Amino acid sequence: MTAVRCLRLTALALLVLCSGSAAANHDPPPLTDPMPGAIPAGPYMVVLDEVVTGLVFPTKAVGVPDGSDRILATRRAGVVRLVKNGSLQPAPFLDISATTVSNSGSALSTLVFHPQFATPGAAGEGRFYTLSQEAAGSGVAHFGALSPVAHQSVLYEWRTSLANPDVADPATRREILRVNERTTVHNLNDLAFGPDGYLYIAKGDDDLAATGVLDATTVNGAILRIDVDNPAGNGRYSVPAGNPFIGGPGGRLPEVYAWGFRNPWRIGFDTASGRLYAADNGEDDIEEINVIESGGYYGWNDKEGSFAFLDFNGVTDDLTDLPADFAGIDPLGQYDHTEGDESIAGGFVYRGNALPALRGQYVFGDFISGRLMHMDPLTGAIYTIGVSSTGAALGQGIIGFGETATGELLITVSDWNSNPTGRVLRIAGGTAADADVDGVADPFDNCTVAPNGPLRPDAGGGSQRDANGDGYGNLCDADLDNSGAVNAADLARFRSAFGGSAADADLNGSGTVNAADLALFRSLFGRAPGPSGRAP
Repeated sequence: MTAVRCLRLTALALLVLCSGSAAANHDPPPLTDPMPGAIPAGPYMVVLDEVVTGLVFPTKAVGVPDGSDRILATRRAGVVRLVKNGSLQPAPFLDISATTVSNSGSALSTLVFHPQFATPGAAGEGRFYTLSQEAAGSGVAHFGALSPVAHQSVLYEWRTSLANPDVADPATRREILRVNERTTVHNLNDLAFGPDGYLYIAKGDDDLAATGVLDATTVNGAILRIDVDNPAGNGRYSVPAGNPFIGGPGGRLPEVYAWGFRNPWRIGFDTASGRLYAADNGEDDIEEINVIESGGYYGWNDKEGSFAFLDFNGVTDDLTDLPADFAGIDPLGQYDHTEGDESIAGGFVYRGNALPALRGQYVFGDFISGRLMHMDPLTGAIYTIGVSSTGAALGQGIIGFGETATGELLITVSDWNSNPTGRVLRIAGGTAADADVDGVADPFDNCTVAPNGPLRPDAGGGSQRDANGDGYGNLCDADLDNSGAVNAADLARFRSAFGGSAADADLNGSGTVNAADLALFRSLFGRAPGPSGRAP
């Protein structure tokens, strides 16, 4: 790495000076192909429906969580459109185009509903939140640069009209947060309410990575967490008591929940596990998917993905020159740019009903290639998703994803222009390679010879035996002691049962624990029973 990388601002010290001679003499070449091999095709083929067409660069689509089946779509230019009864309504739900800087990288980038949006009488009833960009000097900034200022990113709270739920009431606008931005990209990007009721905010690095000034003393390259329901802290919001940097050293901001990101364009919670995922756009070579931990440092700009970052000259797997105190968290999943995938667009863990076999997979895409992909959250492995010709075609850059109230995935796609070519798509069904027809796709199924539990009729109309009563049929269950994994303790029990007729060790139901059962046991060793231990 170059000597510049040896000057690093941290939260604990203003300047760390590395050994100049050692750093100058060690300059590894960048990798031409950081992750050799193509992204493999996964088992899924989805059918896409067009929800709405004719939009100019839609940035986010979300289902209104009130049982109405309405969908809101934000446009970069500062307009929110409503889809009702399957039709795009002529009147905007919200129009802030007069104050939105539409030539910004994200402009009006997202919209999220308060968890109590549809709860009558609750404090959050009818409330929703937007992120948009306005001209420099439009208001008094709470964070960010003093000079120069390209524009300001703003977080607003709104309420729907009491007289007409199909429009927002502009008079209810409340400013929550305003940030001065030096550049027009990598600004305030996305919003998500967590299961804790707090609002999480994804903020890019303001394209300032070249300076090396990225730490938890700024909002840049961070995910923030605030409490919008209790504005007593500063009149706009308060900081949750559990935030990791409250009272921290070196001027760390209490709003910061995690840091070390380049441009986390999209974040999203898994509604089943509560995990927060962030899809972070890379610089030279690597796109990444992170699982967010409180107080976590995610490496940028010391690393890009799991690789060392070479000052805009690529990446290397030689980590020798990382700072001695480096304690970053590597991504769960990542891919490189060699196949033309260069701008990740996250992404949610699918929990819908249109394609049950897809449940539990993190679904995302890439804007440059337009490819739809998924990641297995258990392993971090990434696969492509096929798009069936029986539905709508993809064929455009994928900007982002949203969820309906029932967990179905919405995909916003568009060409990079100002023409009305943008669309909102929905995963409406599809197929998966599933040899034993148990709802778990083959690559993620620890046993494809028969359905995993909970038990269901197989192709012959019967059902598997479940000798130990744990809900997994014997053919897929060598976890004889019900510990949650097939391990040495189970092997000991199996060996003692060999040659006898113990029902739980007789995996194939032949009446005797024999060599055939041993072959099944060996194929399952080291795994969890059932569908890889995956929650349904």
